[in-house]
Amino acid sequence: MNALTWDDVLADLEARLDATTASGGGAIAPFTEPVVVAPLPEHLLSRAEAILERTERLTGDLEAQAQRIRTELRRIPRPTRRTSDRGNPLFEIGA
Repeated sequence: MNALTWDDVLADLEARLDATTASGGGAIAPFTEPVVVAPLPEHLLSRAEAILERTERLTGDLEAQAQRIRTELRRIPRPTRRTSDRGNPLFEIGA
């Protein structure tokens, strides 16, 4: 296994954010914490902070989208189950 550099890690994080944004929050590969033996160099700090800000903004957007979806799902009438004379289940939509 090749050692990762902070440039590699930050580039991967940026690519993951780009892919998630382009897909509208669709499925992405699970995140695996990278192993980098060196501390983050100071010249990459602003890049890492920008990635963190993008991540927090995207997380907030996705949480708001999930809440909107939950609200809409609560508005959908729920079917109720009852049984016909022959014991077969019947479903009714209640308002």
